[in-house]
Amino acid sequence: MIRAKIKRETVNQILLRHNISQNHLAKRLRISSGYCSQILAGTRFPSPKVRARLMRELDSDFDTIFEAIIAGKLEVSNAR
Repeated sequence: MIRAKIKRETVNQILLRHNISQNHLAKRLRISSGYCSQILAGTRFPSPKVRARLMRELDSDFDTIFEAIIAGKLEVSNAR
């Protein structure tokens, strides 16, 4: 499974440059401020719909504001 993690520094710079607060961004994305905060902190992965809205609102492409994370299965060690 591939997930998209936000590039925190890049997105923060874009928000500052455009004078957009986190709460204002959440309203424009039609998500809660808590979910927006978790996405921007990197603790939650945005859904495909939210990713598309983020790219549109920040006038950026995927590679500029996200990094692809490959999430594999958790490996269990047989060490005793």
